[in-house]
Amino acid sequence: MRTLLSSLFVLSLLPAQQDPAAPTDALTTAGKKLSEALTRTAAQAGTAFELQWGPQEKEKQPDMRVIGNIFGPANGKVTGSWHDDLLHVVFDNDAEDQLLLVGGRMLARDATHEWRRRRGRFADGNQVHFVADPQALLQQLGGWQLAVTRRGAGSFEDRPVEVISVTLNAEQVAELFWSGALPPGLQSGGAMFANMIRIGNAGQRPAPPIPTLTLDLAIAIDPGSGTVYEIRGNSWVENNGNRNIFVLQGGAAKVQLAGGDDDDDADDEEEAKEPAGPLEYRDGLPQRQSKKLTCTTFTLRLRQHGEAPKPALPDSAQRLLK
Repeated sequence: MRTLLSSLFVLSLLPAQQDPAAPTDALTTAGKKLSEALTRTAAQAGTAFELQWGPQEKEKQPDMRVIGNIFGPANGKVTGSWHDDLLHVVFDNDAEDQLLLVGGRMLARDATHEWRRRRGRFADGNQVHFVADPQALLQQLGGWQLAVTRRGAGSFEDRPVEVISVTLNAEQVAELFWSGALPPGLQSGGAMFANMIRIGNAGQRPAPPIPTLTLDLAIAIDPGSGTVYEIRGNSWVENNGNRNIFVLQGGAAKVQLAGGDDDDDADDEEEAKEPAGPLEYRDGLPQRQSKKLTCTTFTLRLRQHGEAPKPALPDSAQRLLK
């Protein structure tokens, strides 16, 4: 009963469910509130997190084996916590990998290795494609003027929350990926193949691939404390019909498209168009329906705000950090 009454109370404080055509002043107010909540939550050292990402289950996805090798795992799950001087990341995998970052140093361990000094690698020497740092993500988002598209009421683990929806611009998307704030696997999709780095001539730095995707976020905030509980996102990438193959030619990465029918191009362009009128929202996220779009989702959940304990470190690990 308390949960129901609390939800009704939150609903009474919020305007009706809004779409992109909502009054500008209301969305501007929501944007300021969102920025304050992101900054406030980032400052709460001693916060636990859980981050999970992967292809949207209902969508037909391209073969992720090759994509994973280029951009990092197409799906994954990590947990951990951040503190004043420490970031602890635990990978949900068979190796039981853990990372510990203190200042400019990093330690790694797994099921068969004790803590070892590493930089960008797991304890067994394999490369780490992504190190989750939710505090950095919150700080980055909180420092931007975000384009709010909608606000409404929702729930997080039976708690009433306010959900603010935003769509990032191209520059913000690039900054999040290039700063390492988001898993590279969210870029998975056929179009990203065409943006592979071309190998430059001797002595020249190759141009980096620019992320070409649409990133929608739904951020759940506690209406009382103004604390962020959850960030959910959809990454939409054009998949080119999932017909991509790779060829190395003349020392440069080249993409060729196999299969399909050129006569179908006009039909494909028509199918790629989103329906006219306001987008339908589901749980705070717009549903961009298209046969040419591949959706990868991610969910960041935050708990024990300011109260999560630091991981206990053996003497051997503490010596490595000195």
